[in-house]
Amino acid sequence: MKDGDPEFDKAFDICLSTVIMPAGMKLTPEMLTRIKKNQLITKVTPERIIITNGEFRKKGLHFKQIWEAEKK
Repeated sequence: MKDGDPEFDKAFDICLSTVIMPAGMKLTPEMLTRIKKNQLITKVTPERIIITNGEFRKKGLHFKQIWEAEKK
């Protein structure tokens, strides 16, 4: 996705929230405009996710969780 794509702004906000800024540094509107212009975001939509974790068992769940995307 790039600036102007329908889902770009939402994805950009998520990406921006993970950036650790140096103390005292603030992003100006000009900086945000330049970053958006050069930013490319790849959207990955998995069909299936399998997670194995012993902590699940402590919660009364199966240790392996399988999540599948809804069929459209």
